[in-house]
Amino acid sequence: MSDIDRTIELENIDNRNQDRSHTSISLGWELVLGERIGSGANGDVYIGKIIGDNTSEEVAVKYPNRDPNSIKSLREEVQISSQLVHSYIAKTRLLDESDGNPKIIMDYIDGHNLSTIGKKHNDLALRFPQKLTALIGWLCSQGLDYAHNNTFKDLEDNSVKGAIHRDLSPNNLIIDNNEGTPFIIDFGTAVLSTDTPKIIGKRSGTLGYAAYETLRGDQIDH
Repeated sequence: MSDIDRTIELENIDNRNQDRSHTSISLGWELVLGERIGSGANGDVYIGKIIGDNTSEEVAVKYPNRDPNSIKSLREEVQISSQLVHSYIAKTRLLDESDGNPKIIMDYIDGHNLSTIGKKHNDLALRFPQKLTALIGWLCSQGLDYAHNNTFKDLEDNSVKGAIHRDLSPNNLIIDNNEGTPFIIDFGTAVLSTDTPKIIGKRSGTLGYAAYETLRGDQIDH
């Protein structure tokens, strides 16, 4: 999709999204929603545009599938994920609560997830290149190593170490269209290595890609 086509789609928002587009006075910008670009167990993701003083920027906007009363868990998620700054992790910017409808603002990656790319290869009866698979795995492992071993600040300003993704699957790996760079997305099911064993061992993730320890309900470290 060209930049012109995407701009047209953003300017012609369908009726389903009009009530979600809003102006954030406290944050000083207007958020305009466009098409839905992803949907899963953790929520729906839309392409959006942030319009401010002489600026206009595309972002990804996630509306989590969570009880509105669980805002604390959302704040905890964004508190950690927004500190993950790495070349192979999609950047989480902030949690926007300004209109009473919490949403997570993230960098928009113009690309396709690995699941979609794999299906296209299968449809064309093509084998996914082994060297490319190895390269993607190697680069993403650098992002995971960073997340696992870095120290972050929680909502109480305590130092905590290690963010464990728990749902690393083809749906959560996006390949950038411009340079072919892989990005890990959606730390919505992540936990900290300092969390209690009960929380860390809680079953989560995508069947077929989840760690064996997760399926058993045991404590995990990756």
